[in-house]
Amino acid sequence: TELNARGGFLVNPSMGFFHQFNKGLGIGLSVGYRFQVLNYTGDNDYRLQVAYNRLSVKLGFIFN
Repeated sequence: TELNARGGFLVNPSMGFFHQFNKGLGIGLSVGYRFQVLNYTGDNDYRLQVAYNRLSVKLGFIFN
C-alpha cells in the first residue's frame, strides 16, 4: 500500500567549537544527538510510527 507522510518531531541538540587558523581559514566541529519521530498513514486505518536515534558529527571549513 502507499503510505502518506503525516509529519513528526525532531530534536537535535549539539555542542561544538570554531577555530580560526588565520585570517582566511578556520574549522568548525560539533557533536550531537538527533532524535526524530515520523508518522505515516495508509489504507484500512494502517498507521506506522518510526523513531530514529542518531549520533551526529559535523565538520566544517570557514573560508573568508
